[in-house]
Amino acid sequence: MTDAEKTRQYFRVSCELQVRFRVIDDEELQVFKSYALRPSPYSSLRNELENQLQAMDIREESKFLFERGFQLLMNIDQRLERLEEQMHLQRSGAAHIPDSYEWVHGDLGAGGLAFSSESKISVKPDQTVLLDCLLPSLPEYRFVVAAKVLHTEKKKLIGTEFLAIHEDDREFIHRFVIQRERELLRARATAKKGETDKPSES
Repeated sequence: MTDAEKTRQYFRVSCELQVRFRVIDDEELQVFKSYALRPSPYSSLRNELENQLQAMDIREESKFLFERGFQLLMNIDQRLERLEEQMHLQRSGAAHIPDSYEWVHGDLGAGGLAFSSESKISVKPDQTVLLDCLLPSLPEYRFVVAAKVLHTEKKKLIGTEFLAIHEDDREFIHRFVIQRERELLRARATAKKGETDKPSES
């Protein structure tokens, strides 16, 4: 089975997300695999919150409010963390200061991402890129993966397969894709129902 066939095993969904990326070499890929694949703090905190909410003797509506408050606080925390990261890199004179995130339209799955980019960064098939992505969930979900470029096409379309991704991130992306697919199916069904409910012109 080829790499492209393995990537297609995962469901994909069309969505908008924020991305920044850069080409990395084999040495940096090994460093990423060794040190960067750690559990997401969001995942561990969410598990703790769910355990606490299950143990609390309160109404479901109150549990929902607690969870939504947690999500908003995590969103604020993540944005502050990104600002702090950018400031630290600028102060330290780091060689690689990441570009700003770019909103892109892409096809996302737990095995890879294809997206159109206006970035000036040039990539070629078989190169490895470090993808830093933000999913439009609440809170925003950030995942960083190393990916192999499978193909590039006109209009800056870049197709990738994930080479190194934390399993927590892969699971979150899988759930995001399924939820997004359900939302799209519901929207199509509603639109179709609206069309059939229109009075016919005599």
